Amino acid sequence: MSVSHVKPSDRTTIRTAGQGFLEIYHSSVGDLPVLHVEGSPEEMGFQIWRAGGGARAAQHGPYRRDVRGRRLPDALVHVLLDKAWLHLAPHTPERYLRENGGDRGRRAIGGV
Repeated sequence: MSVSHVKPSDRTTIRTAGQGFLEIYHSSVGDLPVLHVEGSPEEMGFQIWRAGGGARAAQHGPYRRDVRGRRLPDALVHVLLDKAWLHLAPHTPERYLRENGGDRGRRAIGGV
């Protein structure tokens, strides 16, 4: 059995957010997290943050260490990522900016 042929009985729903949800597909090749999102870009951004949970935070992990392996202060990491975003935003399609705006809606419900 491959991951593309997973039956509903071989799936476990972990989290939901609106129309979005995170499932784990269990197969002979291992467990695979699959995030389903739909709706407007803002709704999808919110679903990615809410249902995706720690997956996005884990993406930032590599940025928290310097070349010697020391942990960088979170405030410094945020400043560096914000500066990078300022340069990237003008080149980012409008749809993705709207999706990112939905992701930032997390602050309204007590997120970080």
